[in-house]
Amino acid sequence: MFSYHREQLSLITYVQANFNCNILLYNDMSDNKSIARAFIQQIFNEGKIEDANRFVSPDIIYHGVFQEVRGVEHFKKWIKEDRDAFPDMQVTIIDDFGEQNKVAIRWTLTGTHRKEFAGYPASHEKFETHGADIFHFQGDQIKEAWTLFDALTPALELGIVEKVEPPQSEK
Repeated sequence: MFSYHREQLSLITYVQANFNCNILLYNDMSDNKSIARAFIQQIFNEGKIEDANRFVSPDIIYHGVFQEVRGVEHFKKWIKEDRDAFPDMQVTIIDDFGEQNKVAIRWTLTGTHRKEFAGYPASHEKFETHGADIFHFQGDQIKEAWTLFDALTPALELGIVEKVEPPQSEK
């Protein structure tokens, strides 16, 4: 995934050998964005969970809204549980931007609650929500990620919580 020319790599090798230092190479930001977009498409939308090893480091830390997942195997199990409960899950990327070794993606998520999830039986209701992920890259893999999203809207749409109407004032 690196797009460095032979001359650049020779200079890096020379500096590392002669000045006893390490030079960290980062992907071009467009490469990181492409990796993040492919990660969302293949893992979340297409459910190719076993391909997670291509995108995330073995010691990934994924900070979800309700839990933190550590390690690629736990990450794959966590995604499988979501995909099992919401098999038609689709993430639509609205926007992305990045700086240095981080990429942020703003998205919408739709799905249908088909199987038990977090102790709640399948409602067979559709939902839609929106949120964002921030991906921290190490080389060409995601080392750490943070997910933020509107959890109340799907909870209302799926009947997990009930909307409470404000009391009517008696005048």
